[in-house]
Amino acid sequence: MDVSSVATFTPLLTAWNNKDVGLVISTTATGLNASTLYYVRIRTYDGTGNVSSYSTTKSARTNADTTAPTAPTVTLVGGAQQVAINWTGATDTGGSGLTGYRVDVSSVATFTPLLTAWNNKDVGLVTSTTPTNLMANTTYYVRVRAYDGAANLSPYSTTKSATTSADTTAPTAPTVTLVGGAQQVTINWTGATDTGGSGLAGYRVDVSSVATFTPLLTAWNNKDVGLLVSTTATSLTVNTMYYVRVRAYDGAANLSPYSTTKFVTTSNDTTAPTAPTVTLVGGPSKWPSTGLGPRTPGAVVWPDTGWTSPAWRLLRPC
Repeated sequence: MDVSSVATFTPLLTAWNNKDVGLVISTTATGLNASTLYYVRIRTYDGTGNVSSYSTTKSARTNADTTAPTAPTVTLVGGAQQVAINWTGATDTGGSGLTGYRVDVSSVATFTPLLTAWNNKDVGLVTSTTPTNLMANTTYYVRVRAYDGAANLSPYSTTKSATTSADTTAPTAPTVTLVGGAQQVTINWTGATDTGGSGLAGYRVDVSSVATFTPLLTAWNNKDVGLLVSTTATSLTVNTMYYVRVRAYDGAANLSPYSTTKFVTTSNDTTAPTAPTVTLVGGPSKWPSTGLGPRTPGAVVWPDTGWTSPAWRLLRPC
């Protein structure tokens, strides 16, 4: 079966390009444009692959879809700083086809205000989702509605509520690798995981020249590096062994165990800086009025109000 909005069938609709519908004798093309004329032709085939001629082309004009989908039915499960939301799929009979769902979440039964991240949130065609990083021991209210290809919105589902619990589950410990360099140590780690509900929030890094981490380097004493998974400690002492450990923390401030301690030795910095680039600006062929001392041609002098540009200059011979 071929369906097209062009009488010559060029192009065909992607989903209806020589579409095999088996032995049925009726079918419905949905998700079409409203108020549009479509052309249809059909041919049959037999068990040996012989194909008939096309049927006479027929055409029909679509109407606008003004029929909203049915409302979904929602169930909730409260967890550690999260709420699992599930719903039954809505149905749409208007012709444009079910396109997705929008979810509202609030800590107020009137849904005023809504959570910023869950204000009419479009989640597509999934039938479950989970807001995380919520407040502990708090009741949240949820409603869901469906929409179709013509942007018709279903009624809201019945409002449901669930109460979160506190997140007491710490993230897993990261795994650390080190690379020693010239007075520096590059620290890399694999991302930790957090299943407690509040979400992974960052990492803290300790660096010390002592295996017991007593004392720690001042700049690397439980240093919070956010959600990075690599960092570099610089300006370290040459030819010195440094010890490193990393731990993760989540949105509820639960701390993971420390990573396994790793150590590496720095090297000496033997790389010279690049050479500077010098530019000169010639001054007047006379001495400024104040502050220059002996009049030695070629001497380096400081700015003087008698010059047009306040900059270091080389004096030319008078």
